[in-house]
Amino acid sequence: MPTMTDEDVSRAEEAGEADEPNAPTNEEENAGMSDILSAEPLTGVQDDAGDSD
Repeated sequence: MPTMTDEDVSRAEEAGEADEPNAPTNEEENAGMSDILSAEPLTGVQDDAGDSD
């Protein structure tokens, strides 16, 4: 199995592919998304700006 050189690691970090030790786990991300999706709207449905009576 090939190992990554320092140059490979730098490229991976720049591309956003490096390990993130503080990143949330899948369970934490799923729980957060459930909270977002289950939230009630604050203002309700608003009329379109183009609709005029």
